[in-house]
Amino acid sequence: MSTVKNASFLVDLYTLQGMKGPEHRTYNDQQWDIYTAQGATQIGNETSNKTLQVFMCVANKNNQTYLVYVIFNNETNIKVSDSVFCDAFKDYVEPLLESMTLKHNDDAPSLSSLLGIDDNTLNQQAALIKEAKKGNQTGIQALAGG
Repeated sequence: MSTVKNASFLVDLYTLQGMKGPEHRTYNDQQWDIYTAQGATQIGNETSNKTLQVFMCVANKNNQTYLVYVIFNNETNIKVSDSVFCDAFKDYVEPLLESMTLKHNDDAPSLSSLLGIDDNTLNQQAALIKEAKKGNQTGIQALAGG
């Protein structure tokens, strides 16, 4: 689990890259937004046929964002999919979220410091993501470095 001040940029970036969600759930009176993504592992320049299923769970409380990432690979015996109804979510992710108590972290970093960029650069990137999500090709090209 990690905590950061305002991680909406990460969520916007990941959804732009194909992350699905959110599915809303409440545990211990705290709303969680559940996102799912699937990826392939890569070793060197070669992509393997091993896939990863990622559950990204996001909660916001007292101006902080709490992030929990749970990752399963396709070699597990656990039934996993991009659904909150699969065994992986019901048997592993959900109990984890149910057992958590979120505590304020006075030292939670800003997202820009966590990413190693200044606030101005983060704001510029966030504006490009917002434009790209609207379908603006200029925003998409700028994000791709073109």
